Amino acid sequence: MKKLFTLLTLLLVISFTARAQRISLGITGGFGHSWYSYVGDKTFHPAFNGGLTFTYSSTQHWAVGVDAKFSREGIRVEKDDNTFTSKLDYIRIPVRASYFLNDYTHNVRPKFTLAPTLGISIGANEAFENAKGDKTSKDVSDEINTIDVGASAAFGVNFRLSPKMWLTTDIVYYNGFLNVYKDTEDGEYYANRNVSFNVGITYGIGKE
Repeated sequence: MKKLFTLLTLLLVISFTARAQRISLGITGGFGHSWYSYVGDKTFHPAFNGGLTFTYSSTQHWAVGVDAKFSREGIRVEKDDNTFTSKLDYIRIPVRASYFLNDYTHNVRPKFTLAPTLGISIGANEAFENAKGDKTSKDVSDEINTIDVGASAAFGVNFRLSPKMWLTTDIVYYNGFLNVYKDTEDGEYYANRNVSFNVGITYGIGKE
């Protein structure tokens, strides 16, 4: 699956670069809340992401692209004055398809985006704090599945800052399809979930 995502991404970039019409490169970052599926008593767990973004468009309303970014995820659970916190670190590679509600001549461009997403685990830590305030933590990287696959849906608005520079804003929901853990004692299925508000700056390098 990892090799397939890499191959598709490379083919996407190479083919679109060869036909370059409207290409933009930039940076993106976001903050939000993450959790696992099928877990009760969860509370707010800060999540954040940041990285690079690439977008190609040959029409007025459609665009495709790919991001490569670091993403901190996980969950926080509070029950009976005990607190469990999981922090998961991924390299995320979403392959995006966006539809813009108006054409490129507008300075404000609302859009909808769908993106199959590959995640590569690069670290994980779990911490527990009991009612007395005693704390323990451990590295659980070996217990986490290396690959996570899911999909995200987003609504956003792009704002033109100059003829070729744009401010991008998106509200993004991510739904993981695979179990976070290699094995679970109770046999339960825990998949990543998160919602975030992302902001980016992109600069066009192709023809208008």
